[in-house]
Amino acid sequence: MRTLRAAVVAMVAVVSTAGGAGAQTKLEPCLEIELQRLEETYAVLERFAKDIWPGWTNYLDPEFRVQFPNLVFLIVGPRAAVPDGYLLAEGRTIHGKPVYLNRKEELPIALQPPLGGGGGGGLTIRIRLQQFPLRPGVTPPENAVKGDKPFEPRYDVSEQQILAYVHEFFHGFQAVAIPGRAPTPQPRAPRAAEQPPAPPPTPMRSAPREPHIVVTLDYSTYSNVEALALKEAYVSAAAAQARERLADYLVARHLKQQTMAPREIAFENETQLTEGTALYSDTRMASLILAAGYGGNGRHEGDPAFSSWRGMQSYLDEKLAAQIRYSGGSTLDTLSKYYVFGAHLCFILDRISPAWKTAFFQSQKSLDTVVGETLKLTEADERRIAAGLEARYSVSDVRAKHKRVLDERDAAIALIAGRQGRRYIVDFERTRESFDILPRGKSVRLGVEQIFWNGIGRLTLGNISLTSVDTPMHRPGLWTVEWVDTNAADGVKGYELTCRERAGTECRGAEFKTAGFTLKAPAVELAETGNEVRVTILSKVAR
Repeated sequence: MRTLRAAVVAMVAVVSTAGGAGAQTKLEPCLEIELQRLEETYAVLERFAKDIWPGWTNYLDPEFRVQFPNLVFLIVGPRAAVPDGYLLAEGRTIHGKPVYLNRKEELPIALQPPLGGGGGGGLTIRIRLQQFPLRPGVTPPENAVKGDKPFEPRYDVSEQQILAYVHEFFHGFQAVAIPGRAPTPQPRAPRAAEQPPAPPPTPMRSAPREPHIVVTLDYSTYSNVEALALKEAYVSAAAAQARERLADYLVARHLKQQTMAPREIAFENETQLTEGTALYSDTRMASLILAAGYGGNGRHEGDPAFSSWRGMQSYLDEKLAAQIRYSGGSTLDTLSKYYVFGAHLCFILDRISPAWKTAFFQSQKSLDTVVGETLKLTEADERRIAAGLEARYSVSDVRAKHKRVLDERDAAIALIAGRQGRRYIVDFERTRESFDILPRGKSVRLGVEQIFWNGIGRLTLGNISLTSVDTPMHRPGLWTVEWVDTNAADGVKGYELTCRERAGTECRGAEFKTAGFTLKAPAVELAETGNEVRVTILSKVAR
């Protein structure tokens, strides 16, 4: 039955072939909605990009790649030869760019809008979408679109996605605006007919790999003070007051960096520059759309999550005010705070030094360097400002708050490090999709790493489910979950694997049970090496 179903899907998808890349016609609603979002992205960039950053004109250059939850892959405007396996969407173009689809790995699941997700930007933009359901009880906002009832922020999934694309297209501008960032031109690939068979599209990582920054009490304390100062500078009614609070930020930054390694400072500056200015680009876009009363290009048929840009104030509140409060106040975060810190710096510099963006990227200066050149603080100024931080920001209270979190972090790390026995690893990388975990109780997050004191209450992804008893578990990275059986005995298997059917090494309709957790998945492979058992999940749904 599965073979027949796959054949039917392939027959429906591939309507005809023409030329080296082939062709196909009718697209499903979720694919059409995604193309409408891209059209809207080009529309807002054409209207507002020049007002966001001087010289931003290359937004039509990047190619746009999307991975859908059913493992359909889309390319709009490929910059080189069309990769093997992609077929032309006949008669469908976006801003004159051809559209191609790859269905070689398509899963038999129905997609329902809205979809949402992130990815990476540059001259090739890669987006991985996931199911993004509206909240329970929320109906599609047809009336909100018509203006018959107040806007509710939960409706604007599509606008948020379009602004995420603005963010990634800005990385494409950075690639040509910052000296040395443009990729080295590669020899043009031969025509598809001359190419050897290409491997399947590689998994797209949904989160950046977090660098190793040692989170100390000084790091967390002064990062929090930086956030408080930037928040005050951003909302200050007078420019003079904004400058004073910006000076507080810079002095707190210098105090923090006294405890950091040079490579950590370099990462801080680089992330604040690239990701901070990119977040500025999408939040500045939102503010321009809000000020202009812009309502969209009118081509959003069938999209239940597009509300004619009515939620931009909510978007700005979330991306700026809420995010600097959350990330800036986070003890353990060493990445996302630099996005929102950088964006705030851009807005504040717009106010007190309006021409600062001219030739900024070409100068290869950091944002902190521009702030320092703008404020021109002396050593005496810095000493005076540092002496006043306690009165303005209650630094001792901030320090005490972060110490409690760091003590808990250290205890969690010791808990996991101290567990010895048989290690079980559940590997999700082959699913090509990230997942969230609901803890049973207390948990600690260290970048993409998570430690679950009391185990996992629920992990679901497609038809995959994992639950545990009250036992420590560990997510060491993006793709794996681990449990150590401290009671494992030599000569005792310690687990039970049942399969609905087997195909070689593949166990289909699998249930994997240990004393600590139970995993159910459509298909897995099992491997044992010494005192380690690895369960590799092959698919999130039955094929």
